[in-house]
Amino acid sequence: MTKKTAQRAKRKNLLSKNGTSMKSATSDPKISSILSTALQGAASCSAIGKFDEAADAYKQAIKISPNDASLFESYAEALMDAGRPDEAVVAFRRAVALDSHSGFEKHMYLGQLLGNSVEAVSELRTGIEILRTNRSSCPENAERHEELAGYEVSALCGI
Repeated sequence: MTKKTAQRAKRKNLLSKNGTSMKSATSDPKISSILSTALQGAASCSAIGKFDEAADAYKQAIKISPNDASLFESYAEALMDAGRPDEAVVAFRRAVALDSHSGFEKHMYLGQLLGNSVEAVSELRTGIEILRTNRSSCPENAERHEELAGYEVSALCGI
């Protein structure tokens, strides 16, 4: 697993203990099992640097749960890691469309991928706003507060 991928996994904590997306849990055991298998496959592929295969696994999970922003975000990250930035932009835009008010990461990544554009600056600013809200909601957790402050500084440098 690359350092960048490990940091993302730690930061997002996408998978629960049984490997299913926290937002994608379903009451149908068969669907849950298929989704869990797809997500475990994606995580395994990412861990060994097979990012195209990870993207394919996330794409399968999206077919099962097409309105899950976190799946689109993870798919986009796998596409980025696979060197497929144009496809990652499409996936990040879908993640933002599904859930634009939480998770600063998708806005930051999208802003970086869009380069020097008005849309990029807008995404970075949205990400910073969410990040600041997250920081203000965890003043008692010094480690997390410091981590978020570091992300904010990096984001401000990108504008």
